[in-house]
Amino acid sequence: GAGSARGRAILPAAIAAFGAVCPNISVELLEASNDMLRQKLLERELDLAVADFPETAPDIRTREFYREEIVLLIGKKLFASVCGADAADVRRRFRSGDFGALKNFPFVLGGPEDVDGRIATDFLRRAGVERPTIKTRSHSVGMLAELCAHGVGACFCPKELAGSILGEERLKEFLRFRLGEQTSYFVRFGYHEQSYQWSVIETFMRCAVSARG
Repeated sequence: GAGSARGRAILPAAIAAFGAVCPNISVELLEASNDMLRQKLLERELDLAVADFPETAPDIRTREFYREEIVLLIGKKLFASVCGADAADVRRRFRSGDFGALKNFPFVLGGPEDVDGRIATDFLRRAGVERPTIKTRSHSVGMLAELCAHGVGACFCPKELAGSILGEERLKEFLRFRLGEQTSYFVRFGYHEQSYQWSVIETFMRCAVSARG
């Protein structure tokens, strides 16, 4: 199991690597939210999930997979229309870590229970944007990226997923700003808490890590 955007970004290479090692085992994928993945694991409807699991979770064993970083995406046209003649100065301030001017921008944000939504809300608060203008909320990172591409608002998106969702050519139409260590987190494997571990699960996790290089 995995979220739809994250699954498309990381699972094809992982499944290909796993298939080379275990050619007689098929993989059935489920795309769902983090909360749903946790529930499916607890109900034994999944063997393994990739998600924003906490380091420790009741009745679920976790293992670090890779570190994900949230970046701020703003369409170049939206940036120019909001900043006008000050665009170069605002861009320079953003690059130096001063994001106070975000109070002038509209946003498309994830829900409070989504990792991107939580990080965005916390970041905006620390930047002094207490009441951001939120045009749309969605649990889908892919939807938020597309809304951002259509100029609806700026969005906070995992750096790696942005390229897989929008493609490198379309990303040239955006400004991307890194936000610091506080906006990065571990994506983890989650699997059943039990006294033994099915060797195929261990093999899949090892292949997935290897496929990322």
